[in-house]
Amino acid sequence: MDVTHTGFVYRISEEQIGFIHASPVGKVTIAKDLQAYVNNVDHSIGITVARPIDPRQLNRRFPGS
Repeated sequence: MDVTHTGFVYRISEEQIGFIHASPVGKVTIAKDLQAYVNNVDHSIGITVARPIDPRQLNRRFPGS
């Protein structure tokens, strides 16, 4: 897997998801439409999403861990 950029995805509404990231010049950028952002990055073929798990919830999801 070749990851070239990272950021945070957030929900604006049921229909809209945004993306907060650092631009190549080092400034924080807020894209209010994740799909439009990804579609406008010519050298990208997709995204990988990781969702952190609250460690307090681990025993509920994975009994015995």
